[in-house]
Amino acid sequence: LPDGQVVGADCAPGDALCAAYALARNGREALNAACGSRDDDAGPLDLLQVGAHVGDGPGDPVYAWLRHAAGPWVRAVLVEPMRGSFERLVANYVGARAQVSYVHAAVVGAGRRGRRSFYEPRRCDNQYWDAEDGPGATCVTGFETSTLVASRNRTWVYHASKWLVDPPPIARRDIAGVDWVSLLETHGVSALGLLLVDAETMDCDLVASFPFDVARPDAIVFEQGGCEHYVSDDDAPTASELARRLGESDPRIALDRYLREELGYVLVPGFIGHASYDACYVRLPPGRTPTQ
Repeated sequence: LPDGQVVGADCAPGDALCAAYALARNGREALNAACGSRDDDAGPLDLLQVGAHVGDGPGDPVYAWLRHAAGPWVRAVLVEPMRGSFERLVANYVGARAQVSYVHAAVVGAGRRGRRSFYEPRRCDNQYWDAEDGPGATCVTGFETSTLVASRNRTWVYHASKWLVDPPPIARRDIAGVDWVSLLETHGVSALGLLLVDAETMDCDLVASFPFDVARPDAIVFEQGGCEHYVSDDDAPTASELARRLGESDPRIALDRYLREELGYVLVPGFIGHASYDACYVRLPPGRTPTQ
């Protein structure tokens, strides 16, 4: 369509999440299975969200669906590394219609172990230990959405919060790491319909390191706009390595080529928010072409 949106079976104009499912899961039959009605012999539908934050926060594309509309055969694994956000996430999903599992950890590259350092603005009402400066350090009041900019990239956190006070006080939280394969195997993910990544500059690296030989998501949603600000340290393979292998200077372009040319995904434009910032890729059934 002229505005860059997509329309799929039984989807309202502009409802790109619905359209992505319709395309990825072959139209009406699978879409109905995802949204509430299905044949008795239909299998499960798995969803994996990395950076689930608090669930009902601004812009979450799946909270309302998982909480109120999804059938019990929908199995969601929600990963959130920040402790305060994780506790609110669990509370907000009480009574969800979907089967929901929660993971308090940071997703890391293949074969990696150990803890990872995350950074966030240090708020005065945060009761948890700061691994860098300890209790009693300088803090800020307000900025209730500060956890939305939590990241492994300290510089990113600085620039995202300096509008409040410059320099902003930044807390360090050390988080246990879990690799993709362990995450998938532990939760028995067998029919991955949707992979969502919202990781504040780490999105491209996490998608690049996903084990597509173990599980092949029908649709992938991630923030590509902040990827240029992240420099990976040890979580391989990364988008930067893809860029070197494919001869691209921009890791985002390399990841796009990897998903489309090597894995057979197509890009659905204008998915959530700004098309230049958010990206959705869908894997179409054989012989199917996208409607854009």
